[in-house]
Amino acid sequence: MVGGYFASSVGWESTSYIVIATIEESLEIIGLAMFAGFLFGYLVELVPGTSARIAR
Repeated sequence: MVGGYFASSVGWESTSYIVIATIEESLEIIGLAMFAGFLFGYLVELVPGTSARIAR
């Protein structure tokens, strides 16, 4: 919503809009990654004998 406000007031190609849109999208991706991590953690606690790890 902040990005939409800035786009309508200062324009789509302004530097401030680009910075705000980048921050907004980054926070969405971080939130999605956190949600997935918490979801896997909950699954491990919910089902006994399960484990989850990230392979390298």
